[in-house]
Amino acid sequence: MNVFHEWKLTAVRQKTYTDLWDLFFNTAGTDANETWYNCYLFYDDIYVNYETKWENFNDFGDIYLSFIFNMLQNSLNIKSQTENMITAYELHNTETFIQALGSVLRSILDFDSYTSLSSALTADENKTPTTEEFMGFSPAQKKNVPTKWERLAKTEAELEKAQMRIDEMAEERRQA
Repeated sequence: MNVFHEWKLTAVRQKTYTDLWDLFFNTAGTDANETWYNCYLFYDDIYVNYETKWENFNDFGDIYLSFIFNMLQNSLNIKSQTENMITAYELHNTETFIQALGSVLRSILDFDSYTSLSSALTADENKTPTTEEFMGFSPAQKKNVPTKWERLAKTEAELEKAQMRIDEMAEERRQA
């Protein structure tokens, strides 16, 4: 969305001279094209994580009680993030609004079975979580599948390489 916003600003305000067809195809060929891959990675992360979670539930009663306990546990976070959403909406701050919305949805929908070994009721109190666990990311559970961090690092390296190539092409055009 930021790329298309910058495209609109460039097209409307003409801060720099750029042909609109060149700008459109550059955007569609790099950033918009990368969206499909990122959507697949997002789907794969959700599928791998939640497939295991749902297998741990025994029956509907287990799901219901786990949901209620989760809501009680996260009630303060839900309240504060909802207030952040209201403030961001008033200020037209889309980024903060979406981050708060994601936090609320995750607080409501991301919960484990209270009877499973991974639940808070039976967790080892002395275990210090890793940075990834603390931030809510878990490694892929399939064999030979890179973790989210590795995939993001690879994608960022490819984007940086492509940006360097685009900069070189722009420099060549300026010199010609």
